[in-house]
Amino acid sequence: MLHNPRLILLVFVLLLSAEFPVSAQTRQADSLYQLIRNHTGQDTTLVRLLYNYSLACLADSPDSGFNYNEKSLNLAMRLNDQYGIIRSLGLVARKHMMRGEHDSALIFYRKSFDLAQRVGNSEYKIKNSLNLGLIYRTLGINDSAL
Repeated sequence: MLHNPRLILLVFVLLLSAEFPVSAQTRQADSLYQLIRNHTGQDTTLVRLLYNYSLACLADSPDSGFNYNEKSLNLAMRLNDQYGIIRSLGLVARKHMMRGEHDSALIFYRKSFDLAQRVGNSEYKIKNSLNLGLIYRTLGINDSAL
């Protein structure tokens, strides 16, 4: 079996390092969930907490993550929080991409892009442009990918 001490040490280190991201992500999700539970206002802080919690849940529980993103999007829309809407629309698009629903993903990335362009958010204009390009390329619509 494994008689080489270096090989045993390497396997041990790899196993340990694989454990930390999951634990850190779980701790982050738990911390965010507690912050959400203790938050009393319906404000942009709650929008950010819900969005960040949804991201923290994606790896282990995508459905739960997307459910919390929907809450984030709804609150952002009620508050007219443009930044929260842009980010949450992008995550809705990501959900559709993960499910292979490219047409729906295009719609939501486009909405997020259009809003980012309207409010001058260059970070999300770029992110959404890249994601739109990837979808168009996946669909073989290379002219639109540019």
